[in-house]
Amino acid sequence: MLSRTGHHKGSFTGLLFFSVISFYAPVLFAYGNTAILSWAPPVTDMNGAPLTDIGGFIIYYGSSSRNYTHVINVGRDTSYEVSNLTEGLTYYFAVTAYDTAGNESKYSQEVSKLIISSVKPAVDNPGGTYSGPSVSFTGHPTGGTAPLTVKLSNATREYDRSYIYSWDFDNNGVIDSTFREPSVLYQAPGVYSIKLTATDLFSNKNALTRTNYITVCYSLVNIAGNSELYSSLQTAYGVTRNMDTIQVRNEAVSGGLNIDRNITVSIEGGHNCLHSEQTGQTTIMGNIRVSSGKFIIQSGKIVLQ
Repeated sequence: MLSRTGHHKGSFTGLLFFSVISFYAPVLFAYGNTAILSWAPPVTDMNGAPLTDIGGFIIYYGSSSRNYTHVINVGRDTSYEVSNLTEGLTYYFAVTAYDTAGNESKYSQEVSKLIISSVKPAVDNPGGTYSGPSVSFTGHPTGGTAPLTVKLSNATREYDRSYIYSWDFDNNGVIDSTFREPSVLYQAPGVYSIKLTATDLFSNKNALTRTNYITVCYSLVNIAGNSELYSSLQTAYGVTRNMDTIQVRNEAVSGGLNIDRNITVSIEGGHNCLHSEQTGQTTIMGNIRVSSGKFIIQSGKIVLQ
């Protein structure tokens, strides 16, 4: 007899030899609204004695892990096809064994299956040939000062819930995310291209690359050759070394500047977002006071106001 404690889902020693349930086709995705399960029944108890009183097996399943809403007594069968499952849902399955006296084991190890459509999508153009997902996406914002967070919106045309998405946030060939609509944080200034690849359940795939799509700017103030970003002239000046050049974007800068270190520092204005060229003028809204050292202001690119 199969020993156990308690009345239901107890310590059923035979289950210690119960093998893991597996699908006949052990793949992550399968087609249709059915799941076929098979398992090997226990043949000995925990002491090695043969089991001769197995009464049958019960399948438990539902759409939430370890929360089973459906029960099927399959008798002594060791495989069963569960049908009428809802497409688009993931179902979770477990099996118990019971003896001829009605004592039931604990649940087996749980397995799951995503139920997907068995129907291929309609082609984008009637009369044409389906060649995979129609990929599209947008990002917001597409520009700003580092660090910049961009929310990506996936506009890929879908026919079921089973597309596999691969995002490459800087188009360097490395997959950065497989979420459907991720967010990305760009820490370093620069211009970034984004690539999205979508693969359907028939292994058809297409990709869209938006080239030079995201522009991540330097902050208002930068020191030439220094990757650090500064929010004010005074902060930048405080870390300059002799002969450094402070670069300022072509915008208005509030706050004055006290030059009080015995070094020579230059300032350039009118830089574009990436500090790659000077495209305008910088207006400094405040006073510049020099008490020590030397401060060189670039002519024509700095306006004091």
